[in-house]
Amino acid sequence: MASCSKKVLEDLERKASQCDYIRFTVADMNGIARGKVVPRRNLLSMAKQGVGIYGGILGIGPNGEITFFQEVKDTNHGNVQLIPEPNTFHLVPFDNSEVITGEVICEPHWYEDGTYQSASPRYVARQQLQRLDDMGLSVKSSCELEFLMFEKDRTTPVFSGRDICVHSVFASSQRLIYDIEQRLYKAGVDLETLQTEYTGGQFELVMKPMLGIQGADNVFNAKAGIKEICQTNDHFATFITKAGPEVGNGLHFNYSLYNKDDRNILYDPTQKYNLSEFAQQWIGGIIHHARAITVLHASTVNCFRRVGTPWAATKADWGIQNRMNTLRVKNKDENGTYFENRMSGGLGNPYLIMAANIAAGLDGVKNKMSLPQENNEDAVLLPKTLKEGIKALEDDEVICDALGNQFVRWFKEVKEIGEMNFVDVDIPDTEEALLKEKELYMHLM
Repeated sequence: MASCSKKVLEDLERKASQCDYIRFTVADMNGIARGKVVPRRNLLSMAKQGVGIYGGILGIGPNGEITFFQEVKDTNHGNVQLIPEPNTFHLVPFDNSEVITGEVICEPHWYEDGTYQSASPRYVARQQLQRLDDMGLSVKSSCELEFLMFEKDRTTPVFSGRDICVHSVFASSQRLIYDIEQRLYKAGVDLETLQTEYTGGQFELVMKPMLGIQGADNVFNAKAGIKEICQTNDHFATFITKAGPEVGNGLHFNYSLYNKDDRNILYDPTQKYNLSEFAQQWIGGIIHHARAITVLHASTVNCFRRVGTPWAATKADWGIQNRMNTLRVKNKDENGTYFENRMSGGLGNPYLIMAANIAAGLDGVKNKMSLPQENNEDAVLLPKTLKEGIKALEDDEVICDALGNQFVRWFKEVKEIGEMNFVDVDIPDTEEALLKEKELYMHLM
């Protein structure tokens, strides 16, 4: 059996001293927060031994569908242990209750030998971060959170019209948006900007970049928090990627890379485009593996309805400041040089997005790939369906090896055995198709 270290236990006991209850939370394959709640009086014993939970928890889908992984069947469908990860405790101030709730992010460990479930999305992301750390590097990242907000009936948007960045429209919902910002900040999530977006009821909240796994943790926490805060205020929020013919939520992933001296290694004013040789090779890796990593950004049937639409990723291309490219590169100065990967739909799992970018970028650096042509009109098209995306991932040996066999196999099974049994992946982008997908995804995502 695995167990929590003494140092983590002491830190957790100190930070959670004011709480009445603590959530033990794990991110499943879809990035949905699952877990159990522990009364404060039982915190240390539960943290030390781990909270038992069904071994296939990573494979439960948004409609309750269960994927039966072979490794879990081999344990007679036994439990795994949820062990708190270091430095993940935060408050959950998402309602007006006098009861104080905290949360720790966990990763599942096999009960028999205490090892990590290597298919866990957060574990997969940490392994890629470790590869960077072995090179003396770290990633600083954030996301642009786009979501739709409805009245309690789940059908009436809080505002109508195409009112992007209009203050008077924002003001009509600012009480709740400000409440979201303030509560997320108390939970450790810092937002830099807030705005209305293109379609009715749509908002975009841009997050402050954070180092390492905290960048992905914050996205995970923010998405869950926004839904909860809206719920407790008699509203409904969803990150569904495609909710209508002209309605799309993205989850753009912005990041840069730093060395131990806290220097942005992507910037070099002596090189073409102000991009270092490392940055150019990294771009080469992203473009080379773009088809394989699309499904790790657009990881649902619904997400692929956004691929190839206006303002969304279409081809394996890149460009300076170009919003029409899959990889938008900013290169103003050392502080303003970073990558914006625009592949992901709103339903994307932040841990898989982070892992995919690092795995692809590092292969470009390892093999000294050349900088591809900028704004290449003849660039290869990205996959257009979940089936095609999974096939592209499986065909890329480098990305599969980097992320791990168990992860790739489990991810495929969750999508093919679970999700594809509930959604017809081959029907066109029709009102009927979108209605069915709303019923599947909007409840939990």
